[in-house]
Amino acid sequence: MMAEKDVKVSIRPMEPEDINGILEVDRKISGVQRALTYRDLVREALGGEMDVSFVAEVDDHFVGFVLAYLTYVREQVSEACVI
Repeated sequence: MMAEKDVKVSIRPMEPEDINGILEVDRKISGVQRALTYRDLVREALGGEMDVSFVAEVDDHFVGFVLAYLTYVREQVSEACVI
């Protein structure tokens, strides 16, 4: 049986400095080096009351992210999801 190891898991708001980790995770998932990057999205979308972007770290290593923001629509919506 393997000995248990304590790991430190952290979920925190995304910062512009996280872009390299974001691109690395995206490359691992998609297998594609994208010509269009998240750089402009990160620079323009981070911060403010509508931002809900987060990164995940395990033992201080970047392991995942969600890039999202809240938006208002003029139509009445009972359910919505955009991924």
